[in-house]
Amino acid sequence: MKNTFGIVLAIAGIALAIYGIMMFGDSGASASVMGMDMSVQDNDMRVQSYLFIGIGVVALFGGVYLAKKK
Repeated sequence: MKNTFGIVLAIAGIALAIYGIMMFGDSGASASVMGMDMSVQDNDMRVQSYLFIGIGVVALFGGVYLAKKK
């Protein structure tokens, strides 16, 4: 049972980390107007993406630990 739970936890960790990376990429926008570059960043979305990445990494390592534990 622990082996199955570890594998599911590892897969969920990978999914959360990928989702966090995609959120991080979508958190900013830039435009060029008359030769001037302007950019806008959503700091709340960046913080949330860091949390998703962190939780995903912890879940991945926890899942690998549970899957290998005998």
